[in-house]
Amino acid sequence: MGVVIEAAGWFGSIVTLVGFGLFSSGRIGNGRLYQLLNLVGGAAVSVNVASHGALPSTIVNTVWALIAAITLVRMSRRRRAPVLTLVPDTAPSNLVPLLTGPVPVLAPSRHAAPVSISGHTTPIGIVGASAAATAV
Repeated sequence: MGVVIEAAGWFGSIVTLVGFGLFSSGRIGNGRLYQLLNLVGGAAVSVNVASHGALPSTIVNTVWALIAAITLVRMSRRRRAPVLTLVPDTAPSNLVPLLTGPVPVLAPSRHAAPVSISGHTTPIGIVGASAAATAV
């Protein structure tokens, strides 16, 4: 039985460190995999340190595993919750949004001053609007 408990301790330590390393290096996010690694690693180390009578380490690793379990339950509930769907704007693509509402754009103009739109400079012609029009 002692070999199994020692193996659990080593296994839990490796699983916890692998999870932490993957998370810290940006290879995995704070998702189900990371929390599952924390849960398994913390529980396995708890078994090992409890058998050695190390109460502080037993408490820390048990709480570590409980936090991961609670987080997994919350993630599971959040995933089942209704999802809000973003609906694309139904405005025609030839409208330029203004502070007062959309204004139709006829065509690119050779006579208009260049306007920077999201980092791109494009000459545009605006019909029925002031020079304060903003394009998105």
